[in-house]
Amino acid sequence: MAGIIAVSILLLLGAAAAAYAALKEEQHKPPPHLTIVAAPAPQLPAATATAPTATVPTAPVPPAETPSAALPPSLPTTSSKPPKIPVQAHTPEHETSKGEESTPATGSTPTAPNPAPKGPMPILLDTNAASTYNPNGFPESDFGDPTLAIDGETTTAWTAQVQPGAGPLVNAGLLVNLNANRHLAKLKLITSTPGLTVRIYGARGAHPPAAITDPAWTQLTAERLVKKKRVGMTLQDATKSFRYVLAWIVKAPASAGTAPSATQTSSVSLDEVMLFPAPNK
Repeated sequence: MAGIIAVSILLLLGAAAAAYAALKEEQHKPPPHLTIVAAPAPQLPAATATAPTATVPTAPVPPAETPSAALPPSLPTTSSKPPKIPVQAHTPEHETSKGEESTPATGSTPTAPNPAPKGPMPILLDTNAASTYNPNGFPESDFGDPTLAIDGETTTAWTAQVQPGAGPLVNAGLLVNLNANRHLAKLKLITSTPGLTVRIYGARGAHPPAAITDPAWTQLTAERLVKKKRVGMTLQDATKSFRYVLAWIVKAPASAGTAPSATQTSSVSLDEVMLFPAPNK
């Protein structure tokens, strides 16, 4: 019995020793080599060449029965299309065809061109060509501005007062200086005091004759009663040229009276005096 026990103890010890030796051997073995295999990257789907179009949300159109006051001020109150504005072609004035009138500017009222004046044109006078011819030395205050009779305005006039106690005689006139000897054919006179009596004279030389009785004056018309506001007078002796032309006022109209008093004055007027040259002169 004891022998069996002893044998069993020895077997146990031997098994323990063997187990211990195996354990020590396991501890001294190198660790096993591990190989890590990387997992393949996930394949993404290829991007298409055309990017998707983004959808822009549009503002809802308000119902027709919605009052316009409910809409924001920045939004139009109607969805109708804007009216079409016609575009008018513009032709610059300098591009008009030769011989055509220029097109008036947009918005202006076209007017018909002024008709060309008929007959000869009057002689263009200097602004200071007219003066008062006063050989009797009457006061200068008795006369108006002589340049107003050649300014082209029929609303202005040269005037001469009838001398108190001497009416209806005036004995003064309007003198025109042409600055050179000219052949004359006609004189046109406009007056706002019809009924006066005039004579037309012409003279040459550097200065006008000092008196109306001077023989240097050439009478170009007979004594003429001007019955209308406008009158044309044909001048005599058109073969001669004259530098000075005088519209001599002989008498005032009968309405001026025969002998005005010292406190009552009347006057005559020459609104315009125009001279026309002789043909081909």
